[in-house]
Amino acid sequence: MDIIKFQDSQYSHFFQQVILDNETFKLYLDWNTRAECWIIRINTVSDESLISGVKLVLNYNLLTRYVDSGMPKGHLYAVDTSEKLEKIGRYDMDNIVFLTYLEESEIESL
Repeated sequence: MDIIKFQDSQYSHFFQQVILDNETFKLYLDWNTRAECWIIRINTVSDESLISGVKLVLNYNLLTRYVDSGMPKGHLYAVDTSEKLEKIGRYDMDNIVFLTYLEESEIESL
C-alpha cells in the first residue's frame, strides 16, 4: 500500500506526478466550492485524460467504475485517519485524509 503525499495540498487546485503499478500518472485535485468537495482527475504522463470529475469520497475504491487499458490496475482510496469524518473538508487532504493506493499484486494476495 502506498500513501500518496501531495506537495501543495494547502491550495484549492494542485497536482502530483505519481508512480502506480510501475507507470507514471498525474493526479489533479480540485476543490469545488459550490459542491464543497474534492474532485480528482487522472491523466497519463503526457496529459491524456483517463478520468475526470470524480468526487473524492471516503473509504471507497475511486477506480471501481473505470475500466480502461491505460488506467492504474490497483485500487485508490481516500482514507480518513481520524475515523471521524463523514465527508472530506477543504483542509483535510494530507492532514486527516490521505490518498492510498493498493497495487494490483497486493489486491491479488488479499
